[in-house]
Amino acid sequence: MHLVDILKIAGFTSARRFTQVGGESATPHLAIYEIEADDLESAQAGIGAAMAAGEVRMSDVLSLDPPPSMVLYEQVHELHA
Repeated sequence: MHLVDILKIAGFTSARRFTQVGGESATPHLAIYEIEADDLESAQAGIGAAMAAGEVRMSDVLSLDPPPSMVLYEQVHELHA
């Protein structure tokens, strides 16, 4: 539900959600957001600001223990078959 809200934040261009197949882990779900911005930390801060303003809806099924974490990665290589 919040992926649509995240895409309204400046710099966020796509969002994908994944769930683990088989097995069990402490983090069975993954969301990947693509960001087009010169300042990634500012884009990341935009999520916090939107959440504080009530602009990002959170699902009741979202586990907050442990709290979700956000890690920034920069693409360094891409290869297609």
